[in-house]
This record gives sequence, structure tokens and C-alpha cells, in this order.
Amino acid sequence: MGGENRYAPELNCDTSQCRKQDNGPENILLRKDSNVSLLDLCLFAFDLLISRLRHVSEPTCPASVPDIDEYALFVTWNKTNREGERTQLRGCIGTLTPLNLRRAIHTYTLASAFRDRRFPPICYEELESLSVSVSILHNFLTGSDVYDWQVGVHGVIIDFLDKGSAYSATYLPEVCLEQGWTKEQCISSLIRKSGYRNTISESLLKTIRLTRYSSKKYSLSYSEYLHHRNT
Repeated sequence: MGGENRYAPELNCDTSQCRKQDNGPENILLRKDSNVSLLDLCLFAFDLLISRLRHVSEPTCPASVPDIDEYALFVTWNKTNREGERTQLRGCIGTLTPLNLRRAIHTYTLASAFRDRRFPPICYEELESLSVSVSILHNFLTGSDVYDWQVGVHGVIIDFLDKGSAYSATYLPEVCLEQGWTKEQCISSLIRKSGYRNTISESLLKTIRLTRYSSKKYSLSYSEYLHHRNT
């Protein structure tokens, strides 16, 4: 998006259709003294969504979510068709700026469900077909050039200037795999996503600052949510 700072409070992820992926571990240790339960974050996201859809009091964030740590994260809502074969993105918003984790999961759960301008707000009738994914981003490093990253391993952020305008965009690590892109195709898509519409030249590519990062992601369907809440 031309002219926007890459550390804007809210960023959209890609609009690609998503394939179901195996989950990683439910708990991640990103710091020596902090164990984050991704499962609990997903459960809380559903709790929060349901409270809004039913117009009841909001739930309390679980004690397993650290109150002092700061993380960058994205919350993604997907909707599965009746056959359960394909999923459609229903909302994805997050931040590259580390925030208090309790504040971040609350803010971006609701933002991705109700304030993603690409989609209508999620409604109660969709609940049974929904799944939620929480991605915690970490290990941000500046690349030596625009191709200094690995497909399927790193998320990427690009920043560049052209004729006095600033451009920035990001893709989460799974996007390239889902689209079947090469690095070159991914970077070209990111440049267009940033709002840049002029020719993509070699000289432009050399001016791009690339930041790569890692992501820990966990996904939970509504049926899985019910199973956990009923046991």
C-alpha cells in the first residue's frame, strides 16, 4: 500500500484460497521464560467471536496467555464449503508491531472477523463452517537482497521508495506454498500488493529492503472448538 508505514497497526494478509495444513505443536517456546499455547489462543478467538455474535459479555482471556510478553501476530478466519473440500478466506488482519499478547489476540480476532474491508462481517449463520488460525511472528531479520529467504520457511516484508512514495507489503510463510510461487513470482506479487503500478525493473529490485521472519501457526475448526469446550 503506497505511502503506508510497514509497522501500521493493522495489515491484511493474502486473499488466496487456503489448503488445510497439519498443525504444529500446541505450545511454543519463543523465549526462555515464556510458553505460549497456540491452542488456547484459537479457543479464545472462537470464544470472543461467539460472544460478539450472540451479544453477550466477552470472555476472560485464559491465564495461559502471558500478560507481559509482546508479539506480532495475525488472526485468520476461513470458511469451508458444504462438501468440506475447499476453504475461503473470510478475514485476516494482524500486525508486524509486537504488542501485548492479550491485547493483540483480542484486537485482531475482532478486526479480522468484522473489520476486514475486503469481506462482509462474519455472521452467526457461518459459525459452523468457520476455522480460525493464529500465527505468531518472530525472528525478524534483514535479508542481504530481495531473494535472501526460503519459500515455505519465511514470511517476507518488502519496503522501497519510488519518486518520493513509500511502498510496503508482506506475505505470511504459507502463501507462496499455497500459490505454488517461485521467489521471483512472490516478490512481483508483493510489489503489486504494495500498490506499485510501474514497471518492475532490476534497478527497482535492487532498492528493495527485504525483511524475513518465521511464523508459528495453529488452526482450529469450529467442530474441534466444540470438542475442546465440551470435554
